[in-house]
Amino acid sequence: MNEMREHIRLYVEAPLAAGGEVSLSPGQTHYLRNVMRQNTGDSIGLFNGSDGEWRAIIRTLGKQSCTLEPQAQIQPQRQNPDLWLLCAPVKRTRMELIAEKATELGVREIHPVLTTYTSAPRVNVDRLTAIMIEAAEQCGLVSVPSVRQPEKLQTVLDRWPHQRRILFCDE
Repeated sequence: MNEMREHIRLYVEAPLAAGGEVSLSPGQTHYLRNVMRQNTGDSIGLFNGSDGEWRAIIRTLGKQSCTLEPQAQIQPQRQNPDLWLLCAPVKRTRMELIAEKATELGVREIHPVLTTYTSAPRVNVDRLTAIMIEAAEQCGLVSVPSVRQPEKLQTVLDRWPHQRRILFCDE
């Protein structure tokens, strides 16, 4: 049995509790079976952003589906610090790098803001979320930051909570 020799971790949306059952998506199943070469009986880490990280045993592993049984919590749930990153969207690859590194640094929310000089006003929120999940899986976090839809900077500042500090950085 593989006792998490590589400490494979996956983000799932299902609740995690001892003795429960978690079904993976076809993409996650492919990753476990074909990329990581896992088998029935192997264990991996699961987290969902609310129940901490759990050691789970692979109970079934087919071509398109996989079920796991959470066994024990191995890391308690912790929220990222209440840090928000506001940044103007940039070209896709660089925006993805910003999302990845912000996740690794432990921000709680990413707010794309549209400024007068924003050159790439579109943000693929679903893609950024997928990148942030991958980053959290890789660096041992049990929370994934949220990403908001882009808004005009002035709109965000007009609604800004007056008790919240802003640290402005400009190259």
